[in-house]
Amino acid sequence: RGILCTVASVYDSLRFVAPFIQKGKQILQQLCQEKVGWDEPLSDQLYREWESWLLDLQNLSKRQIWQRNKRNAKVNDIVILQEDNSPRNKWKLARVTEVYTSADGRIRKVKLLLSDSTLDKDGKRTVKPVYLDKPVHKTVLLLEAE
Repeated sequence: RGILCTVASVYDSLRFVAPFIQKGKQILQQLCQEKVGWDEPLSDQLYREWESWLLDLQNLSKRQIWQRNKRNAKVNDIVILQEDNSPRNKWKLARVTEVYTSADGRIRKVKLLLSDSTLDKDGKRTVKPVYLDKPVHKTVLLLEAE
């Protein structure tokens, strides 16, 4: 029962680990072919295969989403704000004014000050500054802060 429950509990909607899950299903198939009852102990060979598969399952769950380390965003970085509904030549320039650190120490969200080209004759802004909170993956680093 435990083997069936464990194999069935692996969720893989995108089929990334399908070959791995297949090995667990093959172990189940062998159990059925050998007509092993629900509560009977496994043969030595099947037990070794099962233990190996379980160890691989534990290692699989330890994989990190981030495969390479990238530089975290910093205050005063100059970025371009990606906008899904506009062409790249219309994306806005912004400066990072604040960073929000997640529990794992990575910057996932930033506060941006959008650039504005509407200035008066003295070079002062004619409109109120616009601040936005955006996920860091929606920005493209243009110039690193010193």
